[in-house]
Amino acid sequence: MTQATEPVRVVVDCDPGRDDALAILALLGTPHVQVDFITTVAGNVSLERGTANALRVLAVAGREDVPVYAGASEPLNRVLVPGSALHGDMADGDPPLPEPSQAVAGSAHAPLRDWCREPSDVPKRLVAIGPLTNVARLLSEDGGALAGIESLYVMGGTVGRIPTRVSPTAEFNFHSDPEAADIVVRSGVDVRLYDYDVTTSCQIPVDALAGVADAVGSPVGAYVEGWLRHLWEYANKVYGRAGVAVHDLYAALGAAGVQPERWEWHAMSVDCSDEHQGTIHATPSEPGHGVAVARGLDPEAMLGYLVEAARNVPGQAS
Repeated sequence: MTQATEPVRVVVDCDPGRDDALAILALLGTPHVQVDFITTVAGNVSLERGTANALRVLAVAGREDVPVYAGASEPLNRVLVPGSALHGDMADGDPPLPEPSQAVAGSAHAPLRDWCREPSDVPKRLVAIGPLTNVARLLSEDGGALAGIESLYVMGGTVGRIPTRVSPTAEFNFHSDPEAADIVVRSGVDVRLYDYDVTTSCQIPVDALAGVADAVGSPVGAYVEGWLRHLWEYANKVYGRAGVAVHDLYAALGAAGVQPERWEWHAMSVDCSDEHQGTIHATPSEPGHGVAVARGLDPEAMLGYLVEAARNVPGQAS
């Protein structure tokens, strides 16, 4: 694994969600990363609940200076089917979440469009770890809407054959809005993809979770360990997994510059049929073309980066 330290600006487009919460914390606690704002989208939970969760995560982190904008409440052409069985309201079994002092800053569409278009001397990366509805809406309005960003880091899709909680053939984010995924991956934007295969293969051993709160060494640590444990308990119950795959965290760390030593490059399409709803089909392409798919993630390294970042966030005011 390699880790960059050059400054970078990010916006996080998400549907919190415990793994979204951990991804947000990791970016907030990475010194060279500036989180300009967060946008929310319906997916794991409703837009209203996900937006409230994002505000509470920022309160946990002591970073209520970061604005939160609410995005799409429904997929482009489908009825929302939330994944609440996994993510719930982020309260069951967790430390009590603080009430945020900030309100929602407004609707996401214009701020996200303007941020993507804004010239910047510092590279900008958009981190999309929920359904791609917000991003697709920008591209549908203007095919060059993302021209001002360096890369789009996405958690979504599945290249291989690992069954997910929604389908034997499709990952949740792409399955929730496959038309949006199709628009994004065909747009020509530089997409760095963390698909369900690679994130599921990067399982943090459950034995490593016991020391997380102490390793962080602040009240934030109790949230980090609690969220990790909840994710593991679900994965163990449903899939019998021995470890926890923190899917969204890995895409966020990729945007922060934590990368596998090697990228695999693919030209990709998305099958939007009713049968497959967002399955990725990969074919080899020339280096530098298509969508970059991450491979070779190290779970112990990923947990280490998360713990280090959690130490850096100020935490909620007492």
